[in-house]
Amino acid sequence: MASSEVLSCVSESSERPFNRLAAETSPYLLQHKTNPVDWYPWGEEAFSRAKTEGKPIFLSVGYSTCHWCHVMERESFENESLALYLNRNFVCVKVDREERPDVDRVYMTFVQATTGQGGWPMSVFLTPELKPFFGGTYFPLEDAENKPGLRTILGRILTLWKTTKAALMEQSDDIMQQIQQATREISLAVKNSAGPSIVESSDTVTRCCALHFAEEFDNEYGGFGAAPKFPRPCVIDFLLASHRRFRKEDPPLSRKCLAMAEHTLTSMANGGIRDHIGGGFHRYSVDRYWHVPHYEKMIYDQVQLVRSYIDAYRITKNVKYSEIAKSILEYILRDMWSPEGAFLSAEDADSLPSVTSANTVEGGFYVWTYREIATALSKDDFEVFALVYDVREGGNCRPDSDPHGDFAGANILYIRRSEDEVATMLRRDVADVKAALVRSQQLLLEARGHRPRPHRDDKIVTAWNGLAMSALALAYGVFGDRKYHDSAWQIATFIRRKLYDEDRGVLYRSYRGRRSTIPGFLQDYAFVVQGLLDLYECGPMPSDPARAPLSDGFSLMQWAVELQKQQDEIFWDAQDGGYFEAPRADSSILLRFKGDQDTAEPAGLSIAARNLLRFSAGGVLSENMRRRACEALETAACTIRSAPQAVPAMLVTLDRVGGSSTLVHIVGKEGDAMIHAFRAVVHQMYIPHLAMQFNNEVHKTLECIHGSSSSSATASPSGSSGHKGPFFTLVDGKAAAYLCINRACQSPSVDLETFRAKLNRA
Repeated sequence: MASSEVLSCVSESSERPFNRLAAETSPYLLQHKTNPVDWYPWGEEAFSRAKTEGKPIFLSVGYSTCHWCHVMERESFENESLALYLNRNFVCVKVDREERPDVDRVYMTFVQATTGQGGWPMSVFLTPELKPFFGGTYFPLEDAENKPGLRTILGRILTLWKTTKAALMEQSDDIMQQIQQATREISLAVKNSAGPSIVESSDTVTRCCALHFAEEFDNEYGGFGAAPKFPRPCVIDFLLASHRRFRKEDPPLSRKCLAMAEHTLTSMANGGIRDHIGGGFHRYSVDRYWHVPHYEKMIYDQVQLVRSYIDAYRITKNVKYSEIAKSILEYILRDMWSPEGAFLSAEDADSLPSVTSANTVEGGFYVWTYREIATALSKDDFEVFALVYDVREGGNCRPDSDPHGDFAGANILYIRRSEDEVATMLRRDVADVKAALVRSQQLLLEARGHRPRPHRDDKIVTAWNGLAMSALALAYGVFGDRKYHDSAWQIATFIRRKLYDEDRGVLYRSYRGRRSTIPGFLQDYAFVVQGLLDLYECGPMPSDPARAPLSDGFSLMQWAVELQKQQDEIFWDAQDGGYFEAPRADSSILLRFKGDQDTAEPAGLSIAARNLLRFSAGGVLSENMRRRACEALETAACTIRSAPQAVPAMLVTLDRVGGSSTLVHIVGKEGDAMIHAFRAVVHQMYIPHLAMQFNNEVHKTLECIHGSSSSSATASPSGSSGHKGPFFTLVDGKAAAYLCINRACQSPSVDLETFRAKLNRA
């Protein structure tokens, strides 16, 4: 629909017509389908119009659960006069950053380079050739506090475009060339480096990073640095891995790493960043106390934190960590699970406080008044609940945590007192206090269920479901609950059937009612391969044709290898090594980056290299795959050396190369209970660089796909590297577990205690 048609319809009807975004599947784009702004999705139609009419492009990037994206929409994009101005003078393009991380990465790099900061919503002005010349994040509609509003900015941009277009075009060319040159210089610096390899420096950079986090650590409240505080699962995972790495050579540093991880995990679990009624964690805390959160909930946060809490439990055996992990899983399986068999993306921060409310507010679904809680609970239970969660008549937010009074009179639940403390204060048994809290949580969950729920972003993102597969597989391995195992298999089956093109062998980015047309990115491939490997390690599965084509463990491994091969073909840089984040096919993407830094998710490069090392653990094609993993890690050498704290996931992968690698290979007849028993022993222990394989299936899979002639030496029980083909065998007809450290395998174990003792010494 043309802009003039939109504006004409608006003037004649109170019902706004749909703009072009109505044909999209992205929940974020669909939120803007009734805006009077004549939005285009990212694509050739918009680009052609900009070139034909000689107009600049106004690019707006966000996501559907973004609070400030909602604010900017209400203030600016629903404003009729501003929309008219935009439609007449600009070609307006909307992008969901979660669907198009490649578009977001290019222009966020520009915004950060030119303004020193970034975030969403992101607002960027482009030439018709898609080169940026001005950008920022959120702009208010009108000028405020020495900050120009969007109306003013649009006027200035249009004036510059009309009077100095050539200069703007030249400026945009220069900026993009500088960004491209900087990216290229990093690649050349790594390629031409004469110093020791990054693998040889792994101990030094890992130690440096651990000490950096120790300096940043908030000893009082946990976490790192000042507010705002994010969960940062990649950092927690690094600290737990470092605790194990340094346990013998530097016990004080080892203990410090574990203490930082534990204090942070405990403070987060006690804070308001955790949803104490429904489970799960919010996006981040606006204060250093973990008390007042930004209320959106992201599936990628939940599933990564499941792994962090389970790993903390495996190290410490503190059941509190296992309970927290289970509560997250209960939440996502209840509220974020799609009937189609995968996880949805997110829940919004904003919601209507009640069914009679006219406007959404942040946290409306989650906060409580004193009276609401007192009314829902019995007098005795309320007494317990109020003491534990610091429920007050006037609300419980510190003024410095809520400077604008958004939560005045509200209670944001956090654990102020332990169950033992409250039991002592009230002279009651701890068991009675625990029971009162369980009853209260159930009643408040039921009461909250009558409130309007926050908007839910119901697209299914491939990468995030790959992370979820890993979390569910680990949860099943440690806790043994079959529903985790079945859910992980459902995700694998969904991705194979709905997000994978069997003919071309490629993944797609997302699904909402139908598969999107956006091809998968490096993270999608790497996270799914990792999920398949983790699910495979749950143990051999009896063949089930109903799950076809993923009918058993062997088919999981086969698909993982096929995806790894496809990933290498699409993303590997044959010239300089390493993986690009985006496929090469899209000409609208001006720059292809090799991202190494972790954000809310681990960098795709880190997990891609880790997967290669896991494949190579059994020795089949080990030299080729290990060499490629090391080449990938070398492309991040500059960042690893200069800012190791930005790449904690990379350091965990690097340690897998530089430290000791562990392989457990279990062989047994189908249905033998000892296979499951050996696997359970492994999963109860925290050994971060361990790979588990069964019945020579990895060898068979790689040989099938690559051909027997390409197989290189495997590890061998004697420690030699000359043995060809599978050698792990039953022992006198019994199931056996082989433990191999740095490709040297010990004698097989046929009983659990012997096997457990060997693992404890590993």
